[in-house]
Amino acid sequence: MTTDTGLCYLTLHELAACIKAKDVSPVEATEATLERINSEVAPP
Repeated sequence: MTTDTGLCYLTLHELAACIKAKDVSPVEATEATLERINSEVAPP
């Protein structure tokens, strides 16, 4: 499907379709989003 970071750039409709099709789990989507947030706010 997509890379974990790619999940962060899907629209909600696209992400919902992926979850419904079981291409990605809600946990994977949440973890990818949290990882992106942490990488943006973490000190260098």
